[in-house]
Amino acid sequence: MTRPEEVIPYGFDGTAVLKQRPDALVFPRTVEQVAECVALASTSAVRIVVRGSGTGLSGGSVPLSGGLVLGLTRMDAVLAVDARNLTLRAQAAVTTQRIDEAAADCGSRLGPCVGQVGTFSSASA
Repeated sequence: MTRPEEVIPYGFDGTAVLKQRPDALVFPRTVEQVAECVALASTSAVRIVVRGSGTGLSGGSVPLSGGLVLGLTRMDAVLAVDARNLTLRAQAAVTTQRIDEAAADCGSRLGPCVGQVGTFSSASA
């Protein structure tokens, strides 16, 4: 996506204080697609910022100056839950609520989070 009306909402996070319009936006679905985007950006000297749901409050998903926003919202699956070892494997944009629900199915909990709508990538950053 490159049209202003498409990329403007991805130029700020939950603070809305820091703003910078990205040049382009992509939504990969697989690790391989992420790697391809990173490789193409690298060979073209294009800056990348990674974004989950954009609920962060630190500006971490705000582009510095143009560049490419790598929107991970389509990578939102819980991949594996290992109740015996108390581990869970998930993609970057799975919500903290979904992780907590998957953990609860095994008799565990994720623990306190700022909010249940943010992505795990935002909560762990």
